[in-house]
Amino acid sequence: MRLPKHSHRFILALLLTLAGCAAAGHGGSRRATLAEDERAVWSAYLEIARASAEVHGPAVVIDETMLSGSAPERGWLETVEGGFPYAALLDAGARSEARVQFSSVLGAVTGVRWLTNEEREQVFTGSDVQTSARLHEVVPGAIHVISMSRPGFDRTRTHAALAVSTWCGPLCGHGGYVLFRRQPDGRWTRLGGFTDTVS
Repeated sequence: MRLPKHSHRFILALLLTLAGCAAAGHGGSRRATLAEDERAVWSAYLEIARASAEVHGPAVVIDETMLSGSAPERGWLETVEGGFPYAALLDAGARSEARVQFSSVLGAVTGVRWLTNEEREQVFTGSDVQTSARLHEVVPGAIHVISMSRPGFDRTRTHAALAVSTWCGPLCGHGGYVLFRRQPDGRWTRLGGFTDTVS
């Protein structure tokens, strides 16, 4: 069969376009964007927090990124079976310098109560002894408040680290990292974690 004149150029251009779309992630199984991965990791953690809330009362989360800073010692990662890329912890600290409002990014989440900045000031200003009472006034039944960082990722975005701190009263609290791995179907599942601060 004879092709019309110049049709080979058209076919070549079409093949190159399709190859470019595939390389860019258009068509077929599209790779999630960084923002989508970030939301997915937060959502995976909040599922864990909601399960805990059934025992400990409402999951109250401060509605702005509060945690940032340097990554912990590499030695903490030795407790994770199979190892974990330290770069993800470094990335969590770096990315958390830019604050976000979780309620704007995630919207309403069943079982999670966002604590606004105004409410946070109301609860955590003044005597530590009265903090629990002030929290109960703002969120009846709540006994702890969670702060989260932005998740950090390794170079391949197959591992994520999320800094989390929980306040549970005067001289009661702990902080550390929750570690996640992306599954082949795109879901983020908890790989492990560790606590590096306790009060």
